[in-house]
Amino acid sequence: MALLPQDLYDLAVEITEKYEDGDLALPADSAQRQRRRITSSSFDVLYGLDPTKEKGQVTIRTHLTDWDETGIRPLRNKKVM
Repeated sequence: MALLPQDLYDLAVEITEKYEDGDLALPADSAQRQRRRITSSSFDVLYGLDPTKEKGQVTIRTHLTDWDETGIRPLRNKKVM
């Protein structure tokens, strides 16, 4: 998260706050549904993406924006860039 550009970092913080306030849909996994605090694994959708490269930033922005707009955490893409 520390390598994210400021605007993406701010969006990630906003998502964290919404999640903890209950404004986002609960995860589908029953073990995670019981958590009211976000964890690092909540952002595993960003695994393998390079925030220092333009292509990685575009994908990260898409994932975070979709999560913010729909309230549903995007699925992790098994194919790493």
